[in-house]
Amino acid sequence: MRRCAVVALLVCLPAVPTWAEPATRAGADGIAAALGRLLPAAPGTLAVTPSGDRYVATLDLGALLPEKKITLTLRFGSVGAAACKLDFEGRMDIGPGQAPVGRARIALDGIEAVLAVLNAGPEEVKGDAVPGLPMMRGPGRAESPDKVSWETEMTPKGKLLMNGNDLPPMMGR
Repeated sequence: MRRCAVVALLVCLPAVPTWAEPATRAGADGIAAALGRLLPAAPGTLAVTPSGDRYVATLDLGALLPEKKITLTLRFGSVGAAACKLDFEGRMDIGPGQAPVGRARIALDGIEAVLAVLNAGPEEVKGDAVPGLPMMRGPGRAESPDKVSWETEMTPKGKLLMNGNDLPPMMGR
């Protein structure tokens, strides 16, 4: 949980400790998400029927999801700070009774600067978050000495691929 707290601290909070200022959010652009293949006003989607002294609501997912899935799209966007910039985009189909299927691309420019900022932090940050970032660099693709990208894919068979490699075996699972 500490890593999540550190990420939230570095990216989301407007007031942060002095040591973290170079990695805090300076601006964001192009962040937009969209849901597709969803019919919120489909006839017969929601039924409310009396049952004794209360009402029971039932939701017909077949009417709500005529294609049996929702498409979540994260359009290209970026979050930047003085020390780094994170770019992202992706698309995923999600449906009941099936594995999510989709692709995403994430790129971090300034990974060395982020490590330097984390190393300047208190011991609990250094001991918890600092080892995690180099481990994330491992399956990433080096685009430059200071920029790493991750192309992820979730396949119909439930596999998670990172830059074309099956991720669970890479992690010893």
